[in-house]
Amino acid sequence: MAVTSATSTGINVPEIVTGLMDVERAPVKKLEAQIDQKTLVISTLGVFKSKVAALESAAKAIQTPGVFSLRSANSSDPTKVSATATNAASAGTYSVKVAQTAQAAVLSMAGFTATNQVVDLSTFSMTHAGVEYSPDYAKFAGKTTFASGDKINFTLTGGKEQTFTVTTQTTVDQVVSAINTAVSAGTLSGVIARKNSANELQLSSSNAIQGLTAKITVAAGGAVTSAAVTQEGLSTTTSISSLTELINELDVEVEANLVQIGAGSYSLSLSSTATGAANSLALANLSVATGGAAAQEVQAVSGLTPAQRDIFELVLADGTVLTTAALGATPTIGSLVAALQADLDYSTSNVVITEGAGADLGKLILTYKSNADVGVATLKKTASEPAVTSVDGSSGSQEVQTISSLTLDSAKNYTLTLADNSTLTAANPVDIDDLLAKLIANGNYAASDVVLSKSGSDLVITYKSVGNKSAAALHQDRVSVGALGGIDGDAESHEVQTLSGLTLNNAKNYTLTLADNTTLTAENPTDIDDLLFKLTANDGYAASDIELSKSGSDLVITYKSFGNKSAAALYEDPVSVGVLGEVNGFAASQEVQKTATLAPAIGDVYSLTLPNGKVLTTAALTAATIADLVSKLTADLDYSTDDMTLSAGSGADEGKLVLTYTANGDVGAATLVRTAAVGTLTTTTAGSSGAATYSALSASTLQSARDAFFSVNGLAVQRASNQVDDVVNGVTFSLDSPVLPAGGALASMADQNVATSLAAASATIINVTKGAEDLSGAAVEDFVTAYNDLVGFYKTESMSSQDPEARGVLNGDSTLRTFMDRIRGLYANGIRLADGSNITFTSIGVEVQRDGTLFLDKGDLNTAIANGLQDKFAQGVTLGYASSSLSLTSFLTSSLRSSGIVSAHISDVETQQTRLEERVSDWEDKLARIEQRYYRQYAALDALLFRLQTTSNALTSAIESLVNSQKSG
Repeated sequence: MAVTSATSTGINVPEIVTGLMDVERAPVKKLEAQIDQKTLVISTLGVFKSKVAALESAAKAIQTPGVFSLRSANSSDPTKVSATATNAASAGTYSVKVAQTAQAAVLSMAGFTATNQVVDLSTFSMTHAGVEYSPDYAKFAGKTTFASGDKINFTLTGGKEQTFTVTTQTTVDQVVSAINTAVSAGTLSGVIARKNSANELQLSSSNAIQGLTAKITVAAGGAVTSAAVTQEGLSTTTSISSLTELINELDVEVEANLVQIGAGSYSLSLSSTATGAANSLALANLSVATGGAAAQEVQAVSGLTPAQRDIFELVLADGTVLTTAALGATPTIGSLVAALQADLDYSTSNVVITEGAGADLGKLILTYKSNADVGVATLKKTASEPAVTSVDGSSGSQEVQTISSLTLDSAKNYTLTLADNSTLTAANPVDIDDLLAKLIANGNYAASDVVLSKSGSDLVITYKSVGNKSAAALHQDRVSVGALGGIDGDAESHEVQTLSGLTLNNAKNYTLTLADNTTLTAENPTDIDDLLFKLTANDGYAASDIELSKSGSDLVITYKSFGNKSAAALYEDPVSVGVLGEVNGFAASQEVQKTATLAPAIGDVYSLTLPNGKVLTTAALTAATIADLVSKLTADLDYSTDDMTLSAGSGADEGKLVLTYTANGDVGAATLVRTAAVGTLTTTTAGSSGAATYSALSASTLQSARDAFFSVNGLAVQRASNQVDDVVNGVTFSLDSPVLPAGGALASMADQNVATSLAAASATIINVTKGAEDLSGAAVEDFVTAYNDLVGFYKTESMSSQDPEARGVLNGDSTLRTFMDRIRGLYANGIRLADGSNITFTSIGVEVQRDGTLFLDKGDLNTAIANGLQDKFAQGVTLGYASSSLSLTSFLTSSLRSSGIVSAHISDVETQQTRLEERVSDWEDKLARIEQRYYRQYAALDALLFRLQTTSNALTSAIESLVNSQKSG
């Protein structure tokens, strides 16, 4: 900053200081010129490195034998038999006769009138390659208790055996929970565990038609008991489109398609994707619903994006409620279906739950077993998103996480999600001691990596292992805030229901479920008036059977129709009750926190609780993107005053919300909660009366699976495929034209018709010859071009001159001069052949000119090609051979590595440039101090001159006054 005096003599201090600073900046200008020069050198070295890499590629091309060992395979009739040959093939002639070509099995089943037509799978089976798939499950009859060490083995049809070992679980409920948790964690796959009304363990495939077998080995005595295979209580109806998808989801080489063959007419087509008799295919006992079947009601919900740790609740039309455990690390619609099916009430419900396919892909489908209009079901997500976790923290100490001043509600259930995604639950804890006891009592606790304790009203997690853990989270389940009770319920008057003394929380959303299961929602109501306004603003309100009003703080429902209604209920959506934050972490670095990958949907509402307790909230999302979530969070008035920035992750963090704190140190974990409902199941097929009847359909065989029978030079062979590469080494024969003997399909080599059919077949001649195209000349030309390009560039950029403008950028670079000398020396060693002898480059037409570049004599090169240059290259050669560990090619390769001479040299220059930039920065600081000193000095001089001038003027005036007074006297 410039320093000036209060008064001035007219001296131009800024101009003087500027002139002096121009002199002082002379060393900086020299440094800046050096930096510019280094930038030019680095750029030039980059081009030099690219030309070295081009020469390396050209040299390697000559040294790759396979490039020059090409083979050609020509057929006398490629429409019947064609062939390809690799470098391993020997030249020769092969006579191929085809008696029968291989083909895959293809089945067709017609008789469907709609893509969602219901089919009965109770006796259905599909057989492929001798393995039969059918819908059934394993039931462990009478097995209601377990002991540590019991082993449950199950094998999905067509799959490998999997094992679950009982640890601390003793009851069926605990074993069911542990198996389903293992599936969510990925240690088991493809199975769903549940129990039946007799408290017996059941295992079924997550694919309804796959089926499985199971057994249990009891630890005490080692007795093995096989589970019964049954369909008891299993829903065996689905839609034909869903069956098509179930077949395609099997890990089987079968492709299923539902084909429209006319108006209201569909056919199920099944084909094996592999040829050969072993891949036979059969379809049996599939029945299709007719008559009243079309009246079965189907409901679907779209726009689902299940996330890790989500918990869902499905309220069916008859009031049955199905709930899921927290979804695992890679949730899908399929895993949501499996989790809902695992609910004990599912087996007794009136619906079949499946994942949509085709046009319904990504939807949850409910198909009702009855044929009447059943009303609308509702699906809700009742748990928060995963907690935001810190990416910095100590990795050398045992981690402790704490949630402070915990306040519990005994009317609610709690779930603790640990860092490894395992969950512990506590039902209706009355205080911190009760919460702790119920969490520890979980079957998963003993196997977990934590020790739970308390400190006052704080819940404390101490991890047994060392390292930074993602933050755990404690959630409370969604519960009713009150049921609307009937005041009068006779059939002669309107019914009125009231919820008295209502207390609302404007941080929560509310759902009103009416007697007919209609739901009305209200987001963040501030009081009873706001609640009433938002409930009546719902689209479904006008069509409902009620009128809403208030009486003081009471919410009042008056039904328009007469009769006793079932009680309505008001629910508040869930929120996170706390996140366990880390107490250790780096104190010297800026903390960054990020969520797991999110899947926001349009209409979602989020709240972000920061470590300091501040809560940021969003309006409903208008786009299903992280960017829109960031935009709406940052629009919160409190955002601008906080100590962090929000952004959408990129690269490895794509799909994540990222918090970057501006202050240093461990700040504790934030929590992100999604509070919007998932959606409502809407009727896609109207229900009506009528009983469904089923009629069996038969599959037609369009094409049978069979093997290929052919001969090569008289050798008869049988193969499952029409692509055969194991008869003649290096040659693949393709049987391209379908062939079937006149006497019928051949089944084995023992069939006497094999010889007869081969004798009657015409022969196709396959000639395998050395490749006609000679590539050695082009390889040599490419090498010469790359060599000259490098030498010419180096010559230009290293040129010496008295004129700085004409002087090369790399002039005087001893490192590159040594490098180029080494290349010339290795080149002079010539070409080492496979037998150990050497030939010179001159012998193939390549000569070194006076300026160091190469001259290619095309005549001499053509002579070398005619004398078998390609054959020599095909045997393997080494350019510039010096020793077993050093050649021209290996030297070029090593120089390009990060530690090699070229790459390391570029790094050295970049380091020099960085040091120069640091010196400039130091000089700028020094010059700023010098400039301040100059301003102070010249400002002081200006002030001194001003005082001297003032004194001079005063003396002059005094003398003049004295002279004038003397003259007057």
